[in-house]
Amino acid sequence: MARYDGPRTSNDGATALALDAAGNVYVTGSSQRGGSSVYTTIKYVQTPPVSVADEPGGPPTGYRLAQNYPNPFNPSTTIHYDLPQASRVRLTIYDVMGREVIRLADGDMTAGYHQEVWNGEGIDGRTIPTGIYIARLHATPTAGVTKEFTKSIKMLLLK
Repeated sequence: MARYDGPRTSNDGATALALDAAGNVYVTGSSQRGGSSVYTTIKYVQTPPVSVADEPGGPPTGYRLAQNYPNPFNPSTTIHYDLPQASRVRLTIYDVMGREVIRLADGDMTAGYHQEVWNGEGIDGRTIPTGIYIARLHATPTAGVTKEFTKSIKMLLLK
């Protein structure tokens, strides 16, 4: 992980934020040094998640909800999750107030590597505003003694 590490003053700050088509984030800002301003632009490059083709043979060994990619995103993002056994799955997107925005998966699924694409629309089909959203995966095994699995991730939609 790289970071800008100039002298810190009370006049430091970001002035612009941009997202390109590849999901890279650019942050531009300034820092005060000895009476003059230094302007810096930092590019944050995202590494895509491991694809299904890259996964080892056989079913996953445990439940997993991966960070969505790209994140931040516009207009869509992909959410990968693994199920070590057949499970009843619910993948729901919430806003920061805890209100359900949309349910991407809701039903019985086989063991394996899965993904859902979210296009930034709500239940009513309307595009939702820029903001932070929470993806929550809840999986209940349909057989066996494995406990339920629940995990949440934060996602940022930028427009």
